[in-house]
Amino acid sequence: MAARSERPSRQTEARIQSCTMADAACERSAELLGDYVDDVLSTEDRAALSTHFLSCRRCRELLAAYRGIPEILRNATDVRFPGDLRARLRWLLRR
Repeated sequence: MAARSERPSRQTEARIQSCTMADAACERSAELLGDYVDDVLSTEDRAALSTHFLSCRRCRELLAAYRGIPEILRNATDVRFPGDLRARLRWLLRR
């Protein structure tokens, strides 16, 4: 008995192609995310990313998380030292 070809349907092929294209667009978005937030992209690249963010929930969530990093860092570095620990640390660092 001859083996039957397991070729995917056209609909399945279209979904696979769509996922591959979205993944490539997502990779490109991730690569340019910092420049997008810093507003240093060309007008064309910025428009392309903005359009992608409108259609891709995963990348919108990544953008929101990326924009939240400065606040996380501020909160992580806002340390209150007990008692005279700050003065003692400064003294040790100056030695």
